[in-house]
Amino acid sequence: MLTAGVVLFHDNDLPHTARRTADIFTEFGWELFVQPPYTPDLLPSDFHVLLHLKKFLSYSKRFGNDEELKTSVTR
Repeated sequence: MLTAGVVLFHDNDLPHTARRTADIFTEFGWELFVQPPYTPDLLPSDFHVLLHLKKFLSYSKRFGNDEELKTSVTR
């Protein structure tokens, strides 16, 4: 599937889900996947996880390659 065409991953913001936009995607022959409006595997009680992730990402980290990224995330 991934090598046969375009896979479009987007959020559920209105411009991405509007009828006209969906029609254009269909004209292009792109397959769309419906996503939940929120992450169902995170409970509101898991807010501390998101807080740490936000802090981690807010330092404008840049990685030269995939290995640097993996090392930083798994520390």
